[in-house]
Amino acid sequence: MKDAVKESGGQVMVMGGGNTVDKAYMTQVTGVGNTVSGKDSTYAEGTSTQYNFVNGFQNELSNGKHDYIIGSNNKVSGESVDKNQSNIIFGDNHKLTGQNNNVIIGSSDTADDETKVSNAVIEVG
Repeated sequence: MKDAVKESGGQVMVMGGGNTVDKAYMTQVTGVGNTVSGKDSTYAEGTSTQYNFVNGFQNELSNGKHDYIIGSNNKVSGESVDKNQSNIIFGDNHKLTGQNNNVIIGSSDTADDETKVSNAVIEVG
């Protein structure tokens, strides 16, 4: 099969209930009530929402690239994939807007606990 299909067709895997994926490519979503969205209606390597992983409940990811979210009630967004990429969240209630290269481990007691820096490793709790 690998020889027959040499290039990706923009595969997206979604499992669970109430998940929404719109204009995202090469992305995996599992859980309930998660949303992943992008801007490009056709795939473009440099600008499309791509290579993301979302697992949990009520997470929102928009315009992301290489973002990994495991938990609940996290919001990760940016104006473009250049301003929202390579973030990793293991926990709940985090918010990133226009940030890159963060690793956040742990859950916040406060909804939408916003991290306003890039290139950080943060342990919560």
